[in-house]
Amino acid sequence: VNDTIKNIKKHRNIDAFLKKYHFKGSGPGGDFNGPTIKDLINNESKLNELKDEISSEYEEFIIHLKNIAQVHKVATRKELDIDDAKLVLSKFTNDWKTMRDKFDLSESLKIHIINDHMLDYFELTGKTFLTVSDEITEAAHSALRTFDERHGYKTVQKGTEGHARKQHKSTIHFNANNLGDY
Repeated sequence: VNDTIKNIKKHRNIDAFLKKYHFKGSGPGGDFNGPTIKDLINNESKLNELKDEISSEYEEFIIHLKNIAQVHKVATRKELDIDDAKLVLSKFTNDWKTMRDKFDLSESLKIHIINDHMLDYFELTGKTFLTVSDEITEAAHSALRTFDERHGYKTVQKGTEGHARKQHKSTIHFNANNLGDY
């Protein structure tokens, strides 16, 4: 959602809309937090007003926000409805690709996971994400970030050959230290 809002702002000034509904970023880098995001994507009238504000030329962004709400609903239900999950995820992926191609967007890791792995998880486990926590993943990311800083693997030149080499070295070094005696 934060990336989508940033992309909308590249094309249209929506500051008046954001101010009207007291949408302001309180997260890292000024990003919207969970309650603010839910207030936007789960409110059809606000999404329609935003759609009117940005013009039909950018309608794909509103469709994407609505699709995110649907993915969230599917992913957090008490009971998995696999057929509904397939429909929602298929629509999300198709609409995402249309928006990506039209606006030359790059695919974030979250979008990749939704497009390529979420349905696999549902099919393999038969469960939603309602009782799943990502704390272990966040702890691993934090440990890796600290490790990279301590060992000189951190770089600001993302996407370069040097960055790729440092990532590769870091992965080998980090894994070698953490595999243990098995």
